[in-house]
Amino acid sequence: MLTQRVLNAKEIFYYTILTSMIFLLGGNQEGKGNGHFALLNSVKHKRLGVQQADAYEAVGFKKDARDFSSAAKILKDIGVKSIRMLTNNDKKIDALRQHGIEVVGIQKIEL
Repeated sequence: MLTQRVLNAKEIFYYTILTSMIFLLGGNQEGKGNGHFALLNSVKHKRLGVQQADAYEAVGFKKDARDFSSAAKILKDIGVKSIRMLTNNDKKIDALRQHGIEVVGIQKIEL
């Protein structure tokens, strides 16, 4: 799963050779799973310098409400049993493992 920044062309070439990339788009991923309503309500806290996850919590939402089980289902449906991931999010790794996908490598993304 590719998140948090757009990779440069060299990185994309290197990591997409014989690789599947799954982008989870839609309401359940926007605003860390809290949706646009939470994002709009958290703006006043962000303007005060509060980190986004903390801003969500300040307006009554979870810091990160995303559900990555759909990614595991997609991988299983296309026959993937193991994966090497580009992510800084341990929650994604745990979700895939809990759904029977073996994570054989993790490449942290430099921000």
